[in-house]
Amino acid sequence: MEQKYTEQFHKAGREEQRLAAAVRGLDPSVPFTKEEREELLGYLGHRKRSAMELLIRCGDLSGIRAMGERGWIEPRYLQEYREMAAAIREMEIWAYLYPGSKETRQRTGSADFCGRIWTLTLKKLRMKLPGFSGAFGALDFREDGKTEYLAGDGFHVYYRREELQRRFCREPDAVARDYMHLFLHCLLFHPVLSRGKDRELWDLACDMEVEEILDGWEIRELKKPGRDRRRLLRKEAGVPGENASAETIYRVLRRNTPSPGARAELSEAFHRDGHGFWREYRQEDPSREEGPGKAGEENRQREKSLRYFRKWRQLRKEYAGELEKSLQKPGVRGGGGRQAARPGAGSRYDYREFLEHFMVSGEEVETDPDSFDYIPYWYSREHYDGMVMLEPLEYREISKLREMVIAIDTSGSCSGRVARQFLRETYQILSRRENFFRRMQVHLIQCDSMIQEHVVIRSEEEFLDYMERAVVKGLGGTDFRPVFQLVDRLMEQKEVLDLGGLIYFTDGDGIFPAGKPAYDTAFVFLNDEYEKHRIPDWGIRLNLGMEFWEE
Repeated sequence: MEQKYTEQFHKAGREEQRLAAAVRGLDPSVPFTKEEREELLGYLGHRKRSAMELLIRCGDLSGIRAMGERGWIEPRYLQEYREMAAAIREMEIWAYLYPGSKETRQRTGSADFCGRIWTLTLKKLRMKLPGFSGAFGALDFREDGKTEYLAGDGFHVYYRREELQRRFCREPDAVARDYMHLFLHCLLFHPVLSRGKDRELWDLACDMEVEEILDGWEIRELKKPGRDRRRLLRKEAGVPGENASAETIYRVLRRNTPSPGARAELSEAFHRDGHGFWREYRQEDPSREEGPGKAGEENRQREKSLRYFRKWRQLRKEYAGELEKSLQKPGVRGGGGRQAARPGAGSRYDYREFLEHFMVSGEEVETDPDSFDYIPYWYSREHYDGMVMLEPLEYREISKLREMVIAIDTSGSCSGRVARQFLRETYQILSRRENFFRRMQVHLIQCDSMIQEHVVIRSEEEFLDYMERAVVKGLGGTDFRPVFQLVDRLMEQKEVLDLGGLIYFTDGDGIFPAGKPAYDTAFVFLNDEYEKHRIPDWGIRLNLGMEFWEE
Protein backbone atom coordinates (compact mmCIF):
# COMPACT_ATOMS: atom_id res chain seq x y z
CA MET A 1 0.00 0.00 0.00
CA GLU A 2 2.77 2.44 0.91
CA GLN A 3 4.52 1.73 -2.39
CA LYS A 4 1.35 2.71 -4.21
CA TYR A 5 1.24 6.13 -2.58
CA THR A 6 4.92 6.85 -3.04
CA GLU A 7 4.55 5.90 -6.70
CA GLN A 8 1.57 8.25 -6.98
CA PHE A 9 3.65 10.98 -5.37
CA HIS A 10 6.62 10.58 -7.72
CA LYS A 11 4.65 9.98 -10.91
CA ALA A 12 2.00 12.67 -10.39
CA GLY A 13 1.88 15.12 -13.26
CA ARG A 14 -0.04 17.80 -11.39
CA GLU A 15 0.54 19.54 -8.09
CA GLU A 16 -2.90 18.54 -6.78
CA GLN A 17 -2.14 14.87 -7.34
CA ARG A 18 1.23 15.09 -5.59
CA LEU A 19 -0.36 16.88 -2.65
CA ALA A 20 -3.14 14.26 -2.34
CA ALA A 21 -0.51 11.51 -2.24
CA ALA A 22 1.72 13.40 0.19
CA VAL A 23 -0.95 13.92 2.87
CA ARG A 24 -0.94 10.15 3.40
CA GLY A 25 2.36 10.74 5.19
CA LEU A 26 0.33 12.25 8.06
CA ASP A 27 -1.39 8.92 8.68
CA PRO A 28 0.68 6.84 11.14
CA SER A 29 -1.26 3.68 10.24
CA VAL A 30 0.21 3.66 6.69
CA PRO A 31 3.52 1.76 6.99
CA PHE A 32 5.90 4.03 5.12
CA THR A 33 9.60 3.64 5.68
CA LYS A 34 11.26 6.38 7.69
CA GLU A 35 12.83 7.87 4.55
CA GLU A 36 9.54 7.82 2.61
CA ARG A 37 7.60 9.49 5.41
CA GLU A 38 10.26 12.15 5.87
CA GLU A 39 10.16 12.87 2.14
CA LEU A 40 6.35 13.27 2.13
CA LEU A 41 6.30 15.37 5.30
CA GLY A 42 9.15 17.52 4.01
CA TYR A 43 7.08 18.22 0.90
CA LEU A 44 4.03 19.12 3.01
CA GLY A 45 6.09 21.34 5.30
CA HIS A 46 6.47 23.81 2.45
CA ARG A 47 2.80 23.61 1.45
CA LYS A 48 0.97 23.81 4.77
CA ARG A 49 -1.87 26.01 3.55
CA SER A 50 -2.56 23.90 0.46
CA ALA A 51 -2.47 20.74 2.56
CA MET A 52 -4.95 22.17 5.08
CA GLU A 53 -7.37 23.26 2.36
CA LEU A 54 -7.23 19.78 0.81
CA LEU A 55 -7.82 18.06 4.16
CA ILE A 56 -10.80 20.32 4.89
CA ARG A 57 -12.36 19.63 1.49
CA CYS A 58 -11.90 15.88 2.05
CA GLY A 59 -13.33 16.05 5.58
CA ASP A 60 -10.14 14.46 6.96
CA LEU A 61 -10.23 15.46 10.63
CA SER A 62 -7.48 13.00 11.62
CA GLY A 63 -5.14 14.55 9.06
CA ILE A 64 -5.95 18.03 10.36
CA ARG A 65 -5.21 16.88 13.91
CA ALA A 66 -1.85 15.57 12.70
CA MET A 67 -1.17 18.98 11.14
CA GLY A 68 -2.04 20.61 14.46
CA GLU A 69 0.23 18.31 16.44
CA ARG A 70 3.11 19.36 14.17
CA GLY A 71 2.28 23.04 14.61
CA TRP A 72 1.46 23.36 10.91
CA ILE A 73 -1.92 25.09 11.30
CA GLU A 74 -0.81 28.66 10.72
CA PRO A 75 -2.77 31.14 12.94
CA ARG A 76 -2.98 33.77 10.20
CA TYR A 77 -5.09 31.40 8.07
CA LEU A 78 -7.15 29.93 10.91
CA GLN A 79 -10.23 32.08 10.39
CA GLU A 80 -10.14 31.31 6.67
CA TYR A 81 -9.96 27.57 7.42
CA ARG A 82 -12.93 27.80 9.78
CA GLU A 83 -15.01 29.69 7.22
CA MET A 84 -14.11 27.12 4.59
CA ALA A 85 -15.14 24.25 6.87
CA ALA A 86 -18.42 25.97 7.76
CA ALA A 87 -19.21 26.66 4.10
CA ILE A 88 -19.06 22.96 3.22
CA ARG A 89 -20.69 21.96 6.54
CA GLU A 90 -17.70 20.13 7.97
CA MET A 91 -18.77 21.21 11.45
CA GLU A 92 -16.53 18.82 13.37
CA ILE A 93 -13.50 20.29 11.61
CA TRP A 94 -14.90 23.77 12.29
CA ALA A 95 -15.21 22.91 16.00
CA TYR A 96 -11.68 21.51 16.14
CA LEU A 97 -10.27 24.69 14.63
CA TYR A 98 -12.36 26.98 16.86
CA PRO A 99 -10.35 26.78 20.10
CA GLY A 100 -7.06 27.03 18.22
CA SER A 101 -7.52 30.78 17.77
CA LYS A 102 -6.74 32.62 21.00
CA GLU A 103 -8.04 35.90 19.55
CA THR A 104 -11.34 34.33 18.46
CA ARG A 105 -11.74 32.56 21.78
CA GLN A 106 -11.18 35.78 23.73
CA ARG A 107 -13.67 37.64 21.55
CA THR A 108 -16.51 35.10 21.75
CA GLY A 109 -15.72 33.39 25.04
CA SER A 110 -15.49 29.76 26.07
CA ALA A 111 -19.13 29.72 27.14
CA ASP A 112 -20.15 30.59 23.60
CA PHE A 113 -17.99 27.75 22.30
CA CYS A 114 -19.77 25.31 24.66
CA GLY A 115 -23.09 26.59 23.36
CA ARG A 116 -21.95 25.83 19.83
CA ILE A 117 -20.89 22.35 20.92
CA TRP A 118 -24.37 21.61 22.25
CA THR A 119 -26.04 23.12 19.18
CA LEU A 120 -23.97 20.92 16.89
CA THR A 121 -24.49 17.85 19.08
CA LEU A 122 -28.28 18.20 19.13
CA LYS A 123 -28.38 18.89 15.39
CA LYS A 124 -26.45 15.69 14.77
CA LEU A 125 -28.76 13.66 17.03
CA ARG A 126 -31.89 15.11 15.42
CA MET A 127 -30.59 14.12 12.02
CA LYS A 128 -29.80 10.57 13.11
CA LEU A 129 -32.81 10.12 15.43
CA PRO A 130 -35.56 12.29 13.91
CA GLY A 131 -38.21 10.37 15.84
CA PHE A 132 -36.86 11.83 19.11
CA SER A 133 -36.21 15.27 17.64
CA GLY A 134 -38.81 17.19 19.63
CA ALA A 135 -37.85 15.58 22.94
CA PHE A 136 -34.24 16.76 22.82
CA GLY A 137 -35.35 20.26 23.79
CA ALA A 138 -36.50 19.03 27.21
CA LEU A 139 -33.12 19.65 28.83
CA ASP A 140 -31.37 22.99 29.31
CA PHE A 141 -27.60 23.32 29.57
CA ARG A 142 -25.79 24.81 32.55
CA GLU A 143 -22.09 25.12 33.27
CA ASP A 144 -21.16 23.69 36.66
CA GLY A 145 -17.60 23.70 37.94
CA LYS A 146 -18.34 20.99 40.53
CA THR A 147 -19.42 18.44 37.91
CA GLU A 148 -16.69 16.08 36.75
CA TYR A 149 -17.94 16.02 33.13
CA LEU A 150 -21.72 15.62 32.56
CA ALA A 151 -24.61 15.20 34.98
CA GLY A 152 -28.37 15.64 34.79
CA ASP A 153 -31.37 16.06 37.05
CA GLY A 154 -34.16 15.73 34.47
CA PHE A 155 -34.37 19.46 33.89
CA HIS A 156 -30.79 20.48 33.12
CA VAL A 157 -27.57 19.07 31.73
CA TYR A 158 -24.73 20.23 33.97
CA TYR A 159 -21.26 20.20 32.44
CA ARG A 160 -17.69 21.17 33.22
CA ARG A 161 -16.59 23.56 30.50
CA GLU A 162 -12.93 22.48 30.19
CA GLU A 163 -13.74 18.76 30.10
CA LEU A 164 -16.54 19.20 27.55
CA GLN A 165 -14.28 21.18 25.23
CA ARG A 166 -11.43 18.70 25.60
CA ARG A 167 -13.62 15.69 24.80
CA PHE A 168 -15.38 17.37 21.91
CA CYS A 169 -12.16 18.43 20.23
CA ARG A 170 -10.77 14.92 20.68
CA GLU A 171 -13.89 12.98 19.63
CA PRO A 172 -17.08 14.94 18.81
CA ASP A 173 -19.22 11.82 18.37
CA ALA A 174 -18.45 10.73 21.94
CA VAL A 175 -20.20 13.83 23.28
CA ALA A 176 -23.32 12.95 21.25
CA ARG A 177 -23.36 9.44 22.71
CA ASP A 178 -22.76 10.72 26.25
CA TYR A 179 -25.65 13.16 25.89
CA MET A 180 -27.88 10.37 24.59
CA HIS A 181 -26.85 8.21 27.57
CA LEU A 182 -27.96 10.97 29.96
CA PHE A 183 -31.15 11.65 27.97
CA LEU A 184 -32.22 7.98 28.12
CA HIS A 185 -31.72 7.97 31.90
CA CYS A 186 -34.32 10.72 32.09
CA LEU A 187 -36.73 9.14 29.63
CA LEU A 188 -36.56 5.82 31.51
CA PHE A 189 -37.24 7.53 34.91
CA HIS A 190 -33.96 6.28 36.39
CA PRO A 191 -33.37 9.27 38.73
CA VAL A 192 -36.79 9.11 40.41
CA LEU A 193 -36.90 5.31 40.72
CA SER A 194 -33.86 5.24 43.00
CA ARG A 195 -35.72 5.59 46.33
CA GLY A 196 -34.80 2.88 48.81
CA LYS A 197 -32.15 1.28 46.58
CA ASP A 198 -28.46 0.71 47.06
CA ARG A 199 -27.09 3.80 45.35
CA GLU A 200 -23.99 2.26 43.78
CA LEU A 201 -25.75 -0.85 42.43
CA TRP A 202 -28.73 1.14 41.13
CA ASP A 203 -26.46 3.60 39.30
CA LEU A 204 -24.61 0.67 37.72
CA ALA A 205 -27.86 -1.07 36.71
CA CYS A 206 -29.14 2.10 35.02
CA ASP A 207 -25.88 2.59 33.14
CA MET A 208 -25.96 -1.03 31.96
CA GLU A 209 -29.51 -0.71 30.62
CA VAL A 210 -28.78 2.52 28.74
CA GLU A 211 -25.51 1.27 27.23
CA GLU A 212 -27.21 -1.91 26.01
CA ILE A 213 -29.82 0.21 24.21
CA LEU A 214 -27.16 2.41 22.58
CA ASP A 215 -25.05 -0.59 21.59
CA GLY A 216 -28.10 -1.98 19.80
CA TRP A 217 -28.58 1.10 17.63
CA GLU A 218 -26.57 0.79 14.43
CA ILE A 219 -25.74 4.48 14.25
CA ARG A 220 -22.14 5.37 13.46
CA GLU A 221 -22.16 8.52 15.61
CA LEU A 222 -23.36 6.56 18.66
CA LYS A 223 -20.99 3.63 18.33
CA LYS A 224 -18.42 3.27 21.08
CA PRO A 225 -15.47 0.87 21.13
CA GLY A 226 -15.67 -2.05 23.53
CA ARG A 227 -19.18 -3.37 22.81
CA ASP A 228 -17.99 -6.99 22.89
CA ARG A 229 -16.23 -6.39 26.19
CA ARG A 230 -19.34 -4.83 27.70
CA ARG A 231 -21.45 -7.78 26.67
CA LEU A 232 -18.87 -10.18 28.13
CA LEU A 233 -18.93 -8.30 31.43
CA ARG A 234 -22.74 -8.44 31.48
CA LYS A 235 -22.60 -12.18 30.93
CA GLU A 236 -20.00 -12.69 33.67
CA ALA A 237 -22.19 -10.70 36.07
CA GLY A 238 -25.16 -12.93 35.22
CA VAL A 239 -27.15 -10.00 33.83
CA PRO A 240 -29.87 -10.96 31.29
CA GLY A 241 -29.26 -10.13 27.63
CA GLU A 242 -31.14 -7.72 25.42
CA ASN A 243 -33.88 -5.42 26.74
CA ALA A 244 -33.39 -6.13 30.45
CA SER A 245 -34.71 -3.20 32.48
CA ALA A 246 -32.68 -1.44 35.16
CA GLU A 247 -34.98 -2.96 37.80
CA THR A 248 -34.23 -6.48 36.54
CA ILE A 249 -30.50 -5.81 36.36
CA TYR A 250 -30.57 -4.33 39.86
CA ARG A 251 -32.23 -7.44 41.32
CA VAL A 252 -29.58 -9.63 39.71
CA LEU A 253 -26.76 -7.45 41.06
CA ARG A 254 -28.33 -7.51 44.54
CA ARG A 255 -28.63 -11.29 44.43
CA ASN A 256 -25.12 -11.84 43.08
CA THR A 257 -23.28 -8.80 44.41
CA PRO A 258 -20.07 -8.28 42.39
CA SER A 259 -16.78 -8.12 44.24
CA PRO A 260 -15.25 -4.65 44.65
CA GLY A 261 -12.85 -5.35 41.78
CA ALA A 262 -15.60 -6.60 39.45
CA ARG A 263 -17.82 -3.69 40.44
CA ALA A 264 -15.09 -1.21 39.57
CA GLU A 265 -14.55 -2.92 36.20
CA LEU A 266 -18.27 -2.78 35.41
CA SER A 267 -18.47 0.88 36.40
CA GLU A 268 -15.52 1.77 34.18
CA ALA A 269 -17.12 -0.01 31.18
CA PHE A 270 -20.66 1.41 31.52
CA HIS A 271 -20.34 4.73 33.36
CA ARG A 272 -20.70 7.88 31.20
CA ASP A 273 -22.28 10.61 33.33
CA GLY A 274 -22.53 11.64 36.96
CA HIS A 275 -25.60 10.72 39.01
CA GLY A 276 -24.98 13.10 41.91
CA PHE A 277 -28.14 15.11 41.23
CA TRP A 278 -30.25 11.97 41.57
CA ARG A 279 -29.90 12.20 45.36
CA GLU A 280 -32.56 14.93 45.28
CA TYR A 281 -35.12 12.25 44.36
CA ARG A 282 -33.99 9.40 46.61
CA GLN A 283 -36.09 10.36 49.65
CA GLU A 284 -39.53 10.72 48.06
CA ASP A 285 -41.80 8.61 45.87
CA PRO A 286 -42.62 10.66 42.72
CA SER A 287 -45.90 8.78 42.22
CA ARG A 288 -47.43 10.50 45.24
CA GLU A 289 -49.66 13.25 43.89
CA GLU A 290 -50.60 14.76 47.27
CA GLY A 291 -49.38 18.21 48.26
CA PRO A 292 -46.24 18.81 50.27
CA GLY A 293 -46.63 17.58 53.81
CA LYS A 294 -43.30 18.61 55.26
CA ALA A 295 -41.23 21.75 55.24
CA GLY A 296 -37.63 22.38 54.33
CA GLU A 297 -35.51 20.01 52.32
CA GLU A 298 -38.03 17.16 52.20
CA ASN A 299 -40.67 19.54 50.87
CA ARG A 300 -38.33 20.79 48.13
CA GLN A 301 -37.38 17.23 47.16
CA ARG A 302 -41.01 16.18 46.91
CA GLU A 303 -41.97 19.14 44.74
CA LYS A 304 -39.09 18.54 42.38
CA SER A 305 -39.88 14.82 42.16
CA LEU A 306 -43.48 15.58 41.22
CA ARG A 307 -42.40 18.10 38.57
CA TYR A 308 -39.97 15.56 37.14
CA PHE A 309 -42.55 12.80 37.12
CA ARG A 310 -45.18 14.90 35.36
CA LYS A 311 -42.75 16.25 32.77
CA TRP A 312 -41.18 12.95 31.73
CA ARG A 313 -44.41 11.01 31.97
CA GLN A 314 -45.83 13.33 29.30
CA LEU A 315 -42.71 12.90 27.15
CA ARG A 316 -42.95 9.13 27.52
CA LYS A 317 -46.51 9.27 26.23
CA GLU A 318 -45.52 11.39 23.23
CA TYR A 319 -42.49 9.30 22.29
CA ALA A 320 -43.64 5.88 23.45
CA GLY A 321 -43.63 4.53 19.89
CA GLU A 322 -40.02 5.49 19.25
CA LEU A 323 -38.89 4.23 22.64
CA GLU A 324 -40.67 0.91 22.40
CA LYS A 325 -39.36 0.38 18.87
CA SER A 326 -35.81 0.97 20.06
CA LEU A 327 -36.23 -1.36 23.04
CA GLN A 328 -37.91 -4.18 21.15
CA LYS A 329 -35.77 -4.09 18.00
CA PRO A 330 -32.12 -3.37 18.79
CA GLY A 331 -30.33 -2.24 15.66
CA VAL A 332 -33.23 -0.19 14.30
CA ARG A 333 -32.39 3.48 14.13
CA GLY A 334 -35.01 6.03 15.08
CA GLY A 335 -37.25 6.97 12.17
CA GLY A 336 -40.40 8.93 11.67
CA GLY A 337 -43.02 6.54 13.02
CA ARG A 338 -45.82 4.74 11.22
CA GLN A 339 -48.16 6.91 9.17
CA ALA A 340 -50.80 6.16 6.58
CA ALA A 341 -49.47 6.49 3.06
CA ARG A 342 -52.78 6.27 1.22
CA PRO A 343 -53.21 9.42 -0.92
CA GLY A 344 -55.83 11.71 0.56
CA ALA A 345 -56.49 9.50 3.58
CA GLY A 346 -55.32 10.06 7.14
CA SER A 347 -52.23 11.90 8.33
CA ARG A 348 -48.84 11.46 6.75
CA TYR A 349 -45.30 11.88 7.98
CA ASP A 350 -44.63 15.46 9.08
CA TYR A 351 -41.30 16.43 7.54
CA ARG A 352 -41.08 19.78 9.32
CA GLU A 353 -38.69 18.74 12.12
CA PHE A 354 -36.59 16.66 9.74
CA LEU A 355 -36.28 19.52 7.23
CA GLU A 356 -35.20 21.98 9.95
CA HIS A 357 -31.70 20.52 9.77
CA PHE A 358 -31.38 21.67 6.14
CA MET A 359 -32.84 25.14 6.64
CA VAL A 360 -31.05 28.47 6.47
CA SER A 361 -31.84 31.79 8.11
CA GLY A 362 -33.16 34.63 6.03
CA GLU A 363 -35.51 37.59 6.06
CA GLU A 364 -38.94 37.47 4.55
CA VAL A 365 -41.43 40.29 4.11
CA GLU A 366 -44.24 39.88 6.61
CA THR A 367 -45.35 41.63 9.76
CA ASP A 368 -43.34 40.59 12.77
CA PRO A 369 -45.49 41.04 15.90
CA ASP A 370 -42.51 40.21 18.11
CA SER A 371 -40.45 43.20 16.97
CA PHE A 372 -41.10 46.91 16.77
CA ASP A 373 -39.22 50.13 16.13
CA TYR A 374 -38.20 51.71 19.45
CA ILE A 375 -38.06 55.28 18.05
CA PRO A 376 -41.84 55.85 17.69
CA TYR A 377 -42.33 53.92 20.92
CA TRP A 378 -40.16 56.27 22.98
CA TYR A 379 -41.43 59.33 21.07
CA SER A 380 -45.02 58.50 22.02
CA ARG A 381 -43.99 57.96 25.64
CA GLU A 382 -42.40 61.42 25.75
CA HIS A 383 -45.07 63.44 23.90
CA TYR A 384 -48.42 61.70 24.44
CA ASP A 385 -50.30 60.74 27.54
CA GLY A 386 -51.97 57.33 27.56
CA MET A 387 -50.94 56.39 24.02
CA VAL A 388 -48.10 54.19 22.79
CA MET A 389 -47.05 53.94 19.15
CA LEU A 390 -45.89 50.50 18.07
CA GLU A 391 -44.83 49.97 14.48
CA PRO A 392 -44.27 46.29 13.63
CA LEU A 393 -41.44 45.57 11.26
CA GLU A 394 -42.33 44.55 7.73
CA TYR A 395 -39.85 41.70 7.74
CA ARG A 396 -38.69 39.01 10.12
CA GLU A 397 -35.80 36.59 10.21
CA ILE A 398 -36.91 32.98 9.88
CA SER A 399 -35.41 29.60 9.05
CA LYS A 400 -36.70 27.99 5.87
CA LEU A 401 -35.49 26.27 2.73
CA ARG A 402 -34.53 28.39 -0.26
CA GLU A 403 -32.96 25.78 -2.55
CA MET A 404 -33.33 22.01 -2.33
CA VAL A 405 -32.65 18.96 -4.46
CA ILE A 406 -35.08 16.03 -4.29
CA ALA A 407 -34.02 12.92 -6.18
CA ILE A 408 -36.29 9.94 -6.85
CA ASP A 409 -34.91 6.48 -7.48
CA THR A 410 -36.77 5.15 -10.55
CA SER A 411 -34.70 1.98 -10.98
CA GLY A 412 -36.18 -1.45 -11.53
CA SER A 413 -35.81 -2.33 -7.83
CA CYS A 414 -38.20 0.55 -7.10
CA SER A 415 -41.29 -0.56 -9.00
CA GLY A 416 -43.60 1.98 -10.61
CA ARG A 417 -45.87 2.15 -7.57
CA VAL A 418 -42.91 2.74 -5.25
CA ALA A 419 -41.65 5.59 -7.43
CA ARG A 420 -45.16 7.06 -7.54
CA GLN A 421 -45.27 6.95 -3.75
CA PHE A 422 -41.93 8.79 -3.73
CA LEU A 423 -43.64 11.52 -5.77
CA ARG A 424 -46.50 11.65 -3.27
CA GLU A 425 -44.03 12.08 -0.42
CA THR A 426 -42.31 14.81 -2.40
CA TYR A 427 -45.66 16.58 -2.52
CA GLN A 428 -45.90 16.34 1.28
CA ILE A 429 -42.64 18.28 1.49
CA LEU A 430 -43.47 20.91 -1.12
CA SER A 431 -47.08 21.50 -0.12
CA ARG A 432 -46.21 22.90 3.32
CA ARG A 433 -45.63 26.60 2.81
CA GLU A 434 -43.86 26.98 6.16
CA ASN A 435 -41.00 24.82 4.84
CA PHE A 436 -39.92 27.21 2.08
CA PHE A 437 -39.29 30.88 1.46
CA ARG A 438 -41.69 32.52 -0.98
CA ARG A 439 -38.94 32.55 -3.59
CA MET A 440 -37.86 28.93 -3.60
CA GLN A 441 -36.11 26.71 -6.10
CA VAL A 442 -36.42 22.91 -5.82
CA HIS A 443 -34.64 20.69 -8.32
CA LEU A 444 -36.63 17.49 -8.84
CA ILE A 445 -34.64 14.67 -10.43
CA GLN A 446 -35.66 11.19 -11.59
CA CYS A 447 -32.70 8.83 -11.93
CA ASP A 448 -32.02 5.11 -12.30
CA SER A 449 -28.50 4.55 -13.69
CA MET A 450 -28.70 7.91 -15.46
CA ILE A 451 -30.60 11.17 -15.17
CA GLN A 452 -34.06 10.52 -16.65
CA GLU A 453 -35.65 13.87 -15.85
CA HIS A 454 -34.64 17.15 -14.23
CA VAL A 455 -37.18 19.88 -13.56
CA VAL A 456 -37.07 23.00 -11.38
CA ILE A 457 -40.06 23.75 -9.14
CA ARG A 458 -40.54 27.30 -7.88
CA SER A 459 -43.98 27.07 -6.27
CA GLU A 460 -46.60 24.62 -5.06
CA GLU A 461 -48.67 25.44 -8.14
CA GLU A 462 -45.82 24.46 -10.46
CA PHE A 463 -45.50 21.14 -8.67
CA LEU A 464 -49.24 20.44 -8.95
CA ASP A 465 -49.01 21.08 -12.69
CA TYR A 466 -46.05 18.74 -12.85
CA MET A 467 -47.91 16.00 -10.94
CA GLU A 468 -50.77 16.09 -13.43
CA ARG A 469 -48.46 15.06 -16.25
CA ALA A 470 -45.73 13.26 -14.28
CA VAL A 471 -44.55 9.95 -15.69
CA VAL A 472 -42.12 7.65 -13.90
CA LYS A 473 -39.12 7.24 -16.18
CA GLY A 474 -36.33 4.70 -16.00
CA LEU A 475 -36.80 1.28 -14.34
CA GLY A 476 -33.22 0.28 -15.24
CA GLY A 477 -30.18 -0.27 -13.01
CA THR A 478 -29.37 1.89 -9.98
CA ASP A 479 -26.50 4.36 -9.76
CA PHE A 480 -26.70 7.27 -7.35
CA ARG A 481 -23.60 9.01 -8.69
CA PRO A 482 -25.20 10.86 -11.66
CA VAL A 483 -27.40 12.84 -9.29
CA PHE A 484 -24.42 13.97 -7.19
CA GLN A 485 -22.46 14.80 -10.35
CA LEU A 486 -25.39 16.91 -11.61
CA VAL A 487 -25.69 18.77 -8.31
CA ASP A 488 -21.94 19.45 -8.22
CA ARG A 489 -22.14 20.81 -11.76
CA LEU A 490 -25.09 23.05 -10.89
CA MET A 491 -23.13 24.46 -7.95
CA GLU A 492 -20.03 25.05 -10.10
CA GLN A 493 -22.14 26.84 -12.72
CA LYS A 494 -23.74 28.99 -9.98
CA GLU A 495 -27.20 27.69 -10.86
CA VAL A 496 -27.48 26.57 -7.23
CA LEU A 497 -26.23 29.19 -4.77
CA ASP A 498 -27.81 28.39 -1.41
CA LEU A 499 -28.35 24.63 -1.35
CA GLY A 500 -30.06 23.36 1.78
CA GLY A 501 -29.29 19.74 0.95
CA LEU A 502 -30.22 16.70 -1.08
CA ILE A 503 -33.06 14.31 -0.22
CA TYR A 504 -32.90 11.00 -2.09
CA PHE A 505 -35.98 8.73 -2.02
CA THR A 506 -34.65 5.20 -2.63
CA ASP A 507 -34.40 1.60 -1.46
CA GLY A 508 -30.62 1.94 -1.12
CA ASP A 509 -29.83 -0.73 -3.72
CA GLY A 510 -27.26 1.01 -5.91
CA ILE A 511 -23.79 2.50 -6.36
CA PHE A 512 -22.95 5.31 -3.95
CA PRO A 513 -20.36 8.08 -4.53
CA ALA A 514 -16.89 7.22 -3.28
CA GLY A 515 -16.54 10.38 -1.22
CA LYS A 516 -18.65 12.64 0.95
CA PRO A 517 -20.39 15.47 -0.96
CA ALA A 518 -20.05 19.09 0.10
CA TYR A 519 -23.69 19.25 1.23
CA ASP A 520 -25.93 17.29 3.58
CA THR A 521 -27.62 14.28 1.98
CA ALA A 522 -30.56 12.30 3.36
CA PHE A 523 -31.65 8.90 2.07
CA VAL A 524 -35.35 8.34 2.72
CA PHE A 525 -36.96 4.87 2.78
CA LEU A 526 -40.66 4.08 2.84
CA ASN A 527 -40.32 1.17 5.28
CA ASP A 528 -38.06 -1.71 6.29
CA GLU A 529 -39.07 -3.78 3.24
CA TYR A 530 -37.80 -1.07 0.91
CA GLU A 531 -34.57 -0.43 2.83
CA LYS A 532 -32.29 -3.02 1.27
CA HIS A 533 -28.77 -1.77 1.93
CA ARG A 534 -26.72 0.29 4.36
CA ILE A 535 -26.05 3.85 3.35
CA PRO A 536 -22.63 5.54 3.62
CA ASP A 537 -21.65 6.94 7.02
CA TRP A 538 -21.95 10.50 5.71
CA GLY A 539 -25.60 10.00 4.76
CA ILE A 540 -28.59 10.89 6.92
CA ARG A 541 -31.13 8.06 7.13
CA LEU A 542 -34.89 8.42 7.49
CA ASN A 543 -37.19 5.41 7.49
CA LEU A 544 -40.83 6.52 7.30
CA GLY A 545 -42.10 3.17 8.59
CA MET A 546 -45.11 3.31 6.28
CA GLU A 547 -47.66 0.64 5.67
CA PHE A 548 -47.92 0.40 1.89
CA TRP A 549 -51.04 1.60 0.13
CA GLU A 550 -53.24 -0.31 -2.30
CA GLU A 551 -53.30 0.97 -5.88
